Parts: sequence; structure tokens; C-alpha cells
Amino acid sequence: MNKALIVGAAWLMLSAQPVKADSTPLLSKTLDASQIVQGLPLTHKTILKSGNGSKKVSWDIKGAESSGFEIIGNDQHDADTVSWSCHQFDHNGNSIKPNSPDTFCYQFFVKVLRNVVKNPDQIAATIMPMAVRNNPSTVGPTYGDITIYTDSNYFFIRRKSRM
Repeated sequence: MNKALIVGAAWLMLSAQPVKADSTPLLSKTLDASQIVQGLPLTHKTILKSGNGSKKVSWDIKGAESSGFEIIGNDQHDADTVSWSCHQFDHNGNSIKPNSPDTFCYQFFVKVLRNVVKNPDQIAATIMPMAVRNNPSTVGPTYGDITIYTDSNYFFIRRKSRM
């Protein structure tokens, strides 16, 4: 999963399509791990080093197969990156796209956003359908130094100044 996130991150950064952000709805100017993970269905916490040697805290996402969540940054109260992959499958093993609010991955996206922005439902409703349509390109807004983007399978909240 870690290799998939790294490859996914590289591809998504190169293909990102910005979404105009009119105001700053951020709850905080920092990416505080303790705030971001509140209420999320995460299990199996692991602490490792990222590819650049920074602290990386990873979890499995309970309720989504082959999915994972991680926060990278030596200062977990002011992290550099929050990223996750979320995959949901139907009974036949076919991938379910998170273009509807009733899918697990869409709901998980909103839960994460609730811990980061003031209007999570509006942001998800704006960017998720665009991300599903434009996959594998990414879409998302930028608020000051914080960028939120996704291709509907991989999700990132990053500090632009630390990319």
C-alpha cells in the first residue's frame, strides 16, 4: 500500500487540476494529526519513516478493503501531508466509484474534511463528481498553503510550501 500511495502521489501531483477556492474555510492553519483523525474508523496504527525520512503514521481504514490512511511530518501537530487511498467493491468484486454520498469512500472523505474545513459537505459535493469524471487527473481547491485534492481513489491534504 505504501508504494501505491507514493506512485499515486507522484502521478496526482503532475496531473492536478485546480478548483477555484473563493474563501478560506480552514478550521486551523496547521494539519494537526490529533484533530484530523478524530472520529475516523482507523485501525492498526503504525509509526515509520517516510521516503524522505520524515515521521509517517499509518492506519488501515476500517470498512474499506485495500485502503490506508497516513499522516507525514516530523511535527504531527503541524504535519506536511495527510493522504489516503480508499477502495470499495461490490459483491462481484467490481470497484465502486465514490461519486455518491451513500458510498463508504465518499462518506470517509467528508469525515476527514469535517476535521479540516468548515464546509466539508459542500467541498466534497463540488470536487468528488469532478474527480470521478476526470480520473486519473486530480481536482481540488487550495486555501492559502493548504491544498485538498483527489482523483476519487487517492486523497491528499498537503501544505504546498512543503511539497
